[in-house]
Amino acid sequence: MRKFLKYIKDFFFSLYDTCLKTINKMSEKKLISESSRLTKNRIWLVLSSGVTLVFFSMAIPKILFNEYNFSLFFMSLGLTFIATSLIALLLRMPTLLNDVNNSSIRLLKDNEFLKRLDIEELNKLRTDATECAYLKYANSPNSSLKKIDAKIAGLFLTPYFCSYKIIIKCKYREDGLLEKSISTTFKLNNPKKEFCNALLFLKTRVTHEKIDGIEIKELREIHKFQVIIDNEGDWKDLWKDYKLDPEEYEEESLPYDIMTKIKPKNDKQELNFDNNIQIKITETRVLKKEDNRYTHRVSSPVENFSINYSFDDSSVNLIGTCFGTFQDTKNGGINIVKDSNSIDISTNSWLLNGNGIMIVHNINI
Repeated sequence: MRKFLKYIKDFFFSLYDTCLKTINKMSEKKLISESSRLTKNRIWLVLSSGVTLVFFSMAIPKILFNEYNFSLFFMSLGLTFIATSLIALLLRMPTLLNDVNNSSIRLLKDNEFLKRLDIEELNKLRTDATECAYLKYANSPNSSLKKIDAKIAGLFLTPYFCSYKIIIKCKYREDGLLEKSISTTFKLNNPKKEFCNALLFLKTRVTHEKIDGIEIKELREIHKFQVIIDNEGDWKDLWKDYKLDPEEYEEESLPYDIMTKIKPKNDKQELNFDNNIQIKITETRVLKKEDNRYTHRVSSPVENFSINYSFDDSSVNLIGTCFGTFQDTKNGGINIVKDSNSIDISTNSWLLNGNGIMIVHNINI
């Protein structure tokens, strides 16, 4: 039995030497860096086996094996496994460190770590990145830059218009007043993972100037209020559920004294949608002949904006412009096309809150 145990002991020590020489050759040929995950698992398996054998040898009652000393045998075998696996791990350490480094680079490069951050952490990271980028070109950070960055970034978390189209046809009535037939069509997208009330983002308020002999309800009349919710079905007219609510308006720099806005007849009613909603509003407005200016400001970001403004009289001269944060006719951001009695204005990039267009008409004498 002693010879058998000695044979087993010599066999494992020989196995240890063979493993060590093999690992050394792999290290010299730099094959260790190309070893598969299976190799790593084998090392951990040998290490765990060695630890198990050591604990097993400590648990064997030595009084039962005093003659052959099985406890010492399992202890030696376990320590051999542990030593072999530790040496293998030490030799693989450069590869392991390189793998960790590559994983870290890949994690940053692919932005995987961003998915693990909450909204507060993401906002702080964006603000810090903006400040670091600014410091690359400036001596000290500008606190107002952070405010602009936070304000613009916040717009990406709110519903936005992917398209916004206005068609206005003007004519002078026999009573000398100016009448405008207006069709407004837009599509509002919701980036949030929750329902959104479209009424909170519509430009439903319009200012008017009182006209003698004309009732307030005649200043603005809605003919249709059509919607398509989440691309389901055809246009559905909901105007029977809504109304125009006039109220007093006062602005020292403007002549307008009445404001009308579209409201649901039931104050608790909402126009909820999940992904997107398309809305088409058809209406008529009546103005004084002297009111020769039309201004439209967007209430939410607009990806593609366009307006066609025309008269039935070619003796009218039209001038228009678009005021936008990043808009410029020189770089193609704004397109303006004009003929004898109409003007078209469109944008190829985003309009932000408060941006818009202004058109002025004058009668040629």
